[in-house]
Amino acid sequence: MKALKCLPVIIALVGLISNSSCMKGTKVGPPVILIPGDGGSQIEAKLNKPSVVHYLCAKTSEDFFDLWLNLELLVPMIIDCWVDNMRLVYDNVSRTTSNSPGVETRIPGFGNTSTVEWLDPSQASPSVYFNNIANALVDLGYVRGVSVRGAPYDFRKAPSEF
Repeated sequence: MKALKCLPVIIALVGLISNSSCMKGTKVGPPVILIPGDGGSQIEAKLNKPSVVHYLCAKTSEDFFDLWLNLELLVPMIIDCWVDNMRLVYDNVSRTTSNSPGVETRIPGFGNTSTVEWLDPSQASPSVYFNNIANALVDLGYVRGVSVRGAPYDFRKAPSEF
């Protein structure tokens, strides 16, 4: 939540650095943290579901797989499986959300830029996100994973749940 309060400052800093041609060849400025917006973090899932919404849906998975954004899952009939795996269940008593029963999720790549540069790990063109900004920062002397980092989070959850 504290990171979200700093978002305007981070955006302003990135804007100043990426638009400044006079900084080429000079010492690198302060570190930059790329914080994605709503829908801007990759989500991986592992399944062990008690039931599925469609006979084509996987009930279990051996390991984690790309859930958001995996363009292959957004096709007719399979999209019902994706929606059931992505959804959150709200608990009225605790006022918190949890994954759909049998779905375990994780947000990969905290501290790295790779998972915020592209929404789809296959790096399909429609999924480009912070890649151009990261490349501009690298051109200015920043180093991925050192002076420019990513801070992905589970965008499905409310800020009070971070």
